[in-house]
Order: sequence, then structure tokens, then C-alpha cells
Amino acid sequence: MIGCGVGASWGIVNAAADDFHEIAFAVPLLAFAATALGQGRRAAALLWTLPLVLVKEDLGLTVAAVGALVAVQARRAGRSARPGIAVAVGGVVAVLLTVLVVLPAFNPQGGFDYWHQLSDAGRDRPLWSTALHLGWPPVKWLLLLLLAATAGFLGLRSPLALLCLPTLGWRLASANSHYWGVSYHYSAVLMPLLAAALVDALRRAGPQRTRRALTVSALVTAVTLPLYPLHEVVMPETWRTSPRLVAIRSVLDRIPDGARVSASNRLAAQLTARATVTLVCRDDDPAPDWVVADLTDPSVKAPCAITDTTRMLATYEQRGYHRLVDRDGLVLLHRG
Repeated sequence: MIGCGVGASWGIVNAAADDFHEIAFAVPLLAFAATALGQGRRAAALLWTLPLVLVKEDLGLTVAAVGALVAVQARRAGRSARPGIAVAVGGVVAVLLTVLVVLPAFNPQGGFDYWHQLSDAGRDRPLWSTALHLGWPPVKWLLLLLLAATAGFLGLRSPLALLCLPTLGWRLASANSHYWGVSYHYSAVLMPLLAAALVDALRRAGPQRTRRALTVSALVTAVTLPLYPLHEVVMPETWRTSPRLVAIRSVLDRIPDGARVSASNRLAAQLTARATVTLVCRDDDPAPDWVVADLTDPSVKAPCAITDTTRMLATYEQRGYHRLVDRDGLVLLHRG
């Protein structure tokens, strides 16, 4: 029952609807690690956790949390806590190396692109105000409530639920409103952790609490199914190619393979397999051969908002780029 609930959970379904994201590698690793922790297989938990540092820059903090939890479990069992402590320290070091050395080395701007999202949240504010920001605006309460309900509330009594804190910490501290909500892929990594926490808590719960927790968790999944993208599987229009997509493909087909392209958010991913792609909202060096943008997507706020994209299109035209396409919000510029 819990396995089916995880597969149909709002966090996993939203991630699947967003096509592919690197957190797809993290979900099974976290599931195996949390399961091993719940079963007391501490060495296995550490080994399953270590590859997370290669998935995404923030997941080293989750690695550190697993290491800390393993160290506590080992000490309580009268075993050495050193392996857990070593992994905890290694997770933190991996995060620092990734955001301070590795990613800046590959970034044309020479830095880590997401620092400003954390700094904006606390800029020109006293410490108490920054702490208050973690719980405001109220949309963050909905996120926390839905996560707790997904674990049947009972799962919060398990130490495994603490593994969610690193991910929740950076999301709530960020100034990016996308991170606060219950859409997109951001909660996928939390689903296996909450499921493992629920299973762990059920082992110590009586029959009445078990039934209540499973009922709550199942109801959350059932209620969110019509609200999140899984219901689109049975809708006929899901399986039809829309005229909008045909128009987009016709524009992208004009860009030759191997070109250097500056593209807006949703168009960029469609070009990465055959071109060198950067985001249109940034002033690139070297300059791109082609610039393509979709100005009709009002949902895009970051990293390239429509206002930033429009500004950069005007900048490129001032530099001599020619507008080859301008229809239905699709713009294609070419240099030379």
C-alpha cells in the first residue's frame, strides 16, 4: 500500500510531469538508504547515500544528515560512530567543493548561479527577520502540511523524517517562490524519506494509530490525484500533438546542428542534444549564432523571466542580429 502511495504521490507525479531532472537519480538512492536505516543496516545506508553528492549540489547536506543519524544509531548500539561522522563531514565538504569550486569552474560567469536566491532572502534584514522568513508567506505552511499528511502525520515521529530537513531548509530560506510550493519536481526527493519514516513509525504504533495513519496517507494521495498531472494520462488531448508544439518544432528546425544557441527556458531543453545551448536572459561570451525565445509562457519566473528575455532580445537586435521569425510569441534571431 505504501509503495503504491509513493508511486502515485504528488511529489513523484509532479517530477515525472516535468520530464527529466537529475533528482530522478536521487529518488531510488534515498529510498534504498532510508530503508536500510530503518532496518538498522547502517553500512548499507551510508553506501547508498554516498552517490548523492554526484547528483545535485544540495544533496550533500542530506548525505550529512544520514551520516549524523547513522552516528547516533551506532553510538546507541554501542558501536563506533566514526563511519557516520566521516560521511557527515564528507557530505558538507562535498557541498562546499561543488558550489565553491566545481560548478564555478564550469560556469562562464565564474560563479555559482544560485547564491543570490539565498542572499536575497536575508538581505538587509536582522537575524530574527530572516528566521521569520522561513515560515512566511503562508504558502509554505501548505507545503509543510501536505508533506506531514503524506507521512500520515505519524511518520513525523520517526527519526527518518529528520532527513527531510536539509532539503526543506534551503527551499524555505530561498527567495525563489517556486521552491515554496507543491508543484514541480522539488518534493520528489522527500517522498521516499516520508514513506520510510511512516513505515518506521508504524512498527511502534498500535492497530488504531496504524489504521489512522494509513488512511490519512491514502486519502492525501487519492485527493491529490485529480489535482496533479497523473490524471492527464486518461485525457485524450494528452496524446495529441498540439498546434503550438508543431509551431515550436518548425522554428527550432531552422537552427542547424552544432550551432551555438541562446534559448528561453522551455525551448532550451529541446536543443541540448544537438547544439551548444545557453539561456537567453544572460549575456553570453562567446556570442550565440542563434537566439530563440517563447514569449507566451506566463508561468516562467526563473531563471529567465519574460521581462529579462524581452530585454535581451532587444539587446541582440541592437548588436545586429536579424529577426527571422516573429509569430505567436515565438522569436528567432540570427547573427550575420
